[in-house]
Amino acid sequence: MKLLHRLLTLLAYLLLAAGCASTEKFERQMNHYLGQPISRIQAHFGYNYIERELENNRVAYTWTWTQSDFTPGHRTPDIIRTYKSNQGSYTYFIPGSYFPPAYYEYACEFTFITDQDSRAIDWRAHGNGCAFYPGVGDIMRPGKK
Repeated sequence: MKLLHRLLTLLAYLLLAAGCASTEKFERQMNHYLGQPISRIQAHFGYNYIERELENNRVAYTWTWTQSDFTPGHRTPDIIRTYKSNQGSYTYFIPGSYFPPAYYEYACEFTFITDQDSRAIDWRAHGNGCAFYPGVGDIMRPGKK
């Protein structure tokens, strides 16, 4: 039982570390677009965005990404053990455990803010899935077949 606890703790630490690395990757990706014309950003992320006018001739362009899925449930096997000794034989039963399916949803909303020359000057992102954002696949890019 202690081994299982240690393995689960190690897995939690590894996932936490991977999440930090993914957040840094997402931030690097977003920072790459600062100073770029919005037309280039639109060409990369697609034309399914929300556009809002801000003060000082600035414009905000917002994209939303979501992913939902589940990990299937499973059952561990039952264990039956039998021991023989000078006093007789002993049998005991350890029932298996059931782990139900786990459903999850990741979401990330990110916004680029442009200046009067339509160049990105800042970006914002929020949601529980920004660190997991895989980037735009070829299917989403304009002009790809």
